[in-house]
This record gives sequence, structure tokens and C-alpha cells, in this order.
Amino acid sequence: SMLVGSTPLDLIRQTGDYLLSLPEALGQVSDINDEDDHNWIMDVLNRVAQYYTEQVVAIPYISDTGMKQLSTDIEYLVNVMGAFDVDMPKLNALFILTNSQDEDPISCLEEAKEVYQGAAKLHEQLSSKRQPPPPPPPQPVGRQPPGK
Repeated sequence: SMLVGSTPLDLIRQTGDYLLSLPEALGQVSDINDEDDHNWIMDVLNRVAQYYTEQVVAIPYISDTGMKQLSTDIEYLVNVMGAFDVDMPKLNALFILTNSQDEDPISCLEEAKEVYQGAAKLHEQLSSKRQPPPPPPPQPVGRQPPGK
């Protein structure tokens, strides 16, 4: 049996394969040098990084083995993003935190949450300076809004 944490999880590898196949798939339907294609791929990469980071910082508890696996998965995603010559600061920060040997996994995860929330706040502040806020999404009828 392979060592736990030595290779990325199947889901992570499949996500990477999918992302790496995008330029070729787009190239078959349009000119890959097209700026719209580039922007679309960047948008997909950003959304994947954002979603993944949100999932990671929502983990309530993690073991040493789990942290090792997480570190391997994040490193793989960071490398996939690197193939597109794009830097994902949140993913990089998560990788550094999950890879740190001197702290126990729980405090690493706590620190990751703080870094992430700080980055999210900063991003919100920068975004709000650049553009008007989007209209609030319509609330589903009969459901409590989150956080209430």
C-alpha cells in the first residue's frame, strides 16, 4: 500500500487534469491566444482556488496524517496553477502553513483561517474601492439567511 499523503487524492488529481485540459479544449473551439479565453481560464482558476481554500479553512479538526495529505493536495494544486503562470497567494499561504513542521496541525489550521479571513477582508476592501457593491442576492423564501 502507498504511504498516506504521498500522492494527491483522486479528486484533487482529477481537478488538476481538468484544469490542465482547458486550454486545449478552448483551443479547439477558438483561438487560444484570444484574451477572452485567457480571462475565462483565469476566472476558473481563481474560483477553484477560492472554493478549495474555503473548504480547507472550514475543516473543524485534522490529524497529523490528514495534514500531510492536505499539504500534498495543496502542493499539487499550486503546481497546476503554476503551469498557467498564475500565483495564488491564498493557496501558497495554505501550503506553507500545512507544511510547517514546528506546529501542531490544529494551530496551523487556526492560523490558516486567520490568514484566509484577513486576505478575504483585504480583498473586500480593495474590491469595494474599485466598484460599486453588487446588489444583495434574493433571499430564498422561508429560509433563514446564513449566520442567523
